[in-house]
This record gives sequence, C-alpha cells and structure tokens, in this order.
Amino acid sequence: MAIGVMGFAEGRPDDPFEMVAAILDQPVLTGPVHKDRREDLQLWSALHALTVCGVALHPLGVSRGDDPPDRWLFRGDRKWGVELTELTIEDVRQDLSLLRAVARELRGRVLEREADFAHLRGRLVVISKDPALDLPRDHGQLLTDLETLLATDQGFVGEGQDLGQGPPKQLGTRGLYGKCGPFDVVANRNTNSNDIVLSAASPTTIYRSEAIEALGRRVAAKDHGPNEVLIVTCGLPDPRGYTCPADQTIFHLLWLADQAGVPLLPTRPTHLRGVLVHWWSSPLLITWESHDVPWTVPASS
Repeated sequence: MAIGVMGFAEGRPDDPFEMVAAILDQPVLTGPVHKDRREDLQLWSALHALTVCGVALHPLGVSRGDDPPDRWLFRGDRKWGVELTELTIEDVRQDLSLLRAVARELRGRVLEREADFAHLRGRLVVISKDPALDLPRDHGQLLTDLETLLATDQGFVGEGQDLGQGPPKQLGTRGLYGKCGPFDVVANRNTNSNDIVLSAASPTTIYRSEAIEALGRRVAAKDHGPNEVLIVTCGLPDPRGYTCPADQTIFHLLWLADQAGVPLLPTRPTHLRGVLVHWWSSPLLITWESHDVPWTVPASS
C-alpha cells in the first residue's frame, strides 16, 4: 500500500519528486523463497509483460544460465544472455534498511510468543516512524517496549463501527496503540490473511534524478559479458516472501521520465543490447535497446 504526492522543490524545476507514505513490507508469498524460484518469478513476470504488450518475439525459450548470465533466452538459433537484478527503495534511501530490519525483528519476537499475541491474528500492525526522530543505535529496549505495547488487545481501526452509512465522523480509539519511541503504532484489519502481519512505514521523498542515478548504477554493475539483456525489476518479493510497495515509487518516477523523453541511461551501456525495467506482476515495463533484442524495437530506435 503506497500513497504518493508529486511536486517540485524550489530551485529544482526540472527534477520532480514523489513523496510517499508507504508500508515497507507486505507479504505476498509464503517464505522462504529460494534463489531459483525468485529468478523464475522475475523472468516469467517480465516475459508475460512483454507478451501482454505485444512486443515479445515468439516463440521464446528459456534455459538455466552460467551465472553470469542468470538465464539464456533463445529463439531459433539466436541465444541471449539474460541477467536479472532488482531496483529497490533502499537503492535510493539506504536508511530504510534499518527500519525494515527493526520491523522484521519485532515480528520475529512476536511470532516466537505467538500465543501471547493471538489477538493480532488477522491484523496488519504498522509501526510508522516519525521522520523527525532517530532510531536508537541499540534498539533492543525499543523492541521490548513495542512487545509490551502490543501485548494488550487494542482492537483494530474501525472495529465495532457501522460503515454501511459511510465513514463515521469519529473513528474512535480502537486499533490506536499510541506512541513508542519514534513510532506510532496502529493495527488495521487484514482481510487477506489470518496471520500476524507487522510492517514498518515511513514518509519518504524521492527525486526523479535519484531514481535515474540508481538505475544507472545498477545497469553499470551488470554491463559486462556475457550479459546481453538486463531485466531490472521493481517490487520483486524478497527471500522471505515480502515485497515493498514503496518500490513502486522508483518505477513510477522512471516511467514518467521515459514518457517525458528524459534519458534514463545517460551513459550508453557497452555490452548490454537491451534493458527492460519492469514492475513485478504487472504489464508495466520500460525498455531501452540498441539492436538485436528479444522484443520488437520501434522503428525510431
């Protein structure tokens, strides 16, 4: 779940930003998700998007690569080395790594004592960090305080209210666990699962230039033989089966830049013939190509 607001900062009229208040972890698969499965999820999702958009060459076959490349893609006698990589919110905002780690550690503690937190089943607990407050270096006591706070059943937002006549004038206090250190803690009803789901959230601002720079770094790191095609995925589930909705901000900024004619790869790759940037499990994609790639190249390219 991500809610974004776009705008321009004073002095940066050609560099729009997107401010997103996003949950940083959302379970989409039951983990663990091993490396080969994740790579197949990534590749087949991208190929599906190319096919849905009607630009893939057909028929295409896939075989295991030699790492590098991760996979071989072939059509008739032509075979392309395909490298797979990800572009995440942490490529732009590295400080979010610690925030996600705290939330995951807290969830691990809760699950170790799951019987004591049975009231959290079927709820999505979000710990939202105040951007004005820092996380303590040693967050052991903070985690203990959060455990204590969550041990009492405070319900979930909207519990016991009749929403049939529209939103109520007051939501009440159910589900509002209050402040704990730099966090506001809220429990919402989770209609998708009866598990205990706990995620961190933090307001984050990302500039278009930052998204383009992050993509450039990722492409440069993979621009070597035998890689010929690079698939860059945003929103791919991690080895625990979680995806980060805030990754959509990266893709959205790149998408809008591409639509506006802004070069996404100011430095032309040396070895790569094509780059595909894809929002996982969707038909949304951006392509860059020089020539001889497994999708249709526009006549203007």
